[in-house]
Amino acid sequence: MIDLINTLLTYNCKLTMYDFQQEPVTFCLAIYIDDPKDIWHIANLCRDHKLDMGYAPQYDEMFKFLYFPKLILDKKSYDHLSANA
Repeated sequence: MIDLINTLLTYNCKLTMYDFQQEPVTFCLAIYIDDPKDIWHIANLCRDHKLDMGYAPQYDEMFKFLYFPKLILDKKSYDHLSANA
């Protein structure tokens, strides 16, 4: 997961965490999207670099980010993302 986070950061993706499950609290990787058209660019980046993002991401229109429910952050990846995003 840390390699995936680092790759996305290299391409200036604005990463964050998304709490998508209340019990137990579970965070997954999310990317801020300035414009919904940017989803296409993220998809191309993932394809070009063979990044496994799990099944179809979800778009949170209110907060303007794309989140990946299959990319659950463990403590190590949570701490890495906190320190670098």
